[in-house]
This record gives sequence, C-alpha cells and structure tokens, in this order.
Amino acid sequence: MSGGPDLEAVVEAVVRALVARQRAAGARVEPDALVTEALGLLRPLLERLASPASAVPGGRVVAERDVLDAAPAGRLVLARGDVVTPLARDTAGERGVDLVWDGS
Repeated sequence: MSGGPDLEAVVEAVVRALVARQRAAGARVEPDALVTEALGLLRPLLERLASPASAVPGGRVVAERDVLDAAPAGRLVLARGDVVTPLARDTAGERGVDLVWDGS
C-alpha cells in the first residue's frame, strides 16, 4: 500500500466494534443491520479519503491494537491525518488511554 490508510483494517475495526456493541447490549447480531450501520459509519471516512484536499501524507489508521500497545503509557500521540477507528476510540476510553493530537 502507498502509505495511505489500510481500509481493510478500518472496515474490520468498524465491524468488530459494531458486533461488540450489539453483543454488549444483549442483542442478536443481525447481518443486514450490521452492514447498514457499518456503511453509515464508513461513508464519511471514505468521502474524506476520496477528497484530495483532505489527504494528508503520512496519516495512519489507529486501530485497537495501537491503543492496547499504548495502554501501559496511558497515552497515544496522534499526528495530523491519523484516523482513529471507533473500536480504538472505545478501547482508549475503557483502558484510560488518552488520545492526544500532536501539537495540542
């Protein structure tokens, strides 16, 4: 891949987050509803990635694994152009990991 976000990782993280949310709510996982919800979450990201004006060289997808790796430090520094998956954001909240934008 040419340095851009790994869309496969983003899709996997979004689907995992949605399944986890449905299971936590005690709901049965409905594939059609899951696809609809995943697409709703992914459309803004895909539109942003498709727009050359929003493309930032060096941006990365911050996934749950990144947050888990940063958990001992309690903080994960993000760069301009990074995209945090919903599962990564939820995991950061659950594990007490601060997501800090570089320069802020």
